[in-house]
Amino acid sequence: MQWTMGLDLNEAETDEAHNFYMSAGRVMGLTNDLYSWNVERTESVDSADRKWNAVPVIMQQYELSEEDASVFLRGLIVHHEQITRELGQTLLRRFNYSSTMTKYVESVGLMLGGNCFWSATCPRYNP
Repeated sequence: MQWTMGLDLNEAETDEAHNFYMSAGRVMGLTNDLYSWNVERTESVDSADRKWNAVPVIMQQYELSEEDASVFLRGLIVHHEQITRELGQTLLRRFNYSSTMTKYVESVGLMLGGNCFWSATCPRYNP
C-alpha cells in the first residue's frame, strides 16, 4: 500500500509501524476467513487434516459449533481492529510532525474497511 500511494516512511517510522501493520494484516486475514468460509467449507482441499480457514481451527480448538466459531471470529476481528486503531493513534501522536505517517495510518484504516466491504459483497464469497 505504501508503494501504491507513493508513501515513503523513513527508517524510524517503519520500525515504529511494525506492530501496526502486523495487526492490520491480522484483521485482513481474519476478515477474509470469516467471509470466505461459506465457499471454502464446500471446496475440496489437498488434505482433510489441513485447516485453511480460522473457522474450523476455532471450532476444533474451542470445541464450538460452526455458528459459534463464526461469532467468536467476528469478536476476534473486532478485537484486532481495536488494537490496530490504538496502535495507529499511538503512531500519530509519536510522529505528529509527519504528514506521511498520517496518510499511512489513515489509508490503512480505509484499506481495512474496503477489505471488509469487498469480502462482504464480492461474488466469490456471496454467490
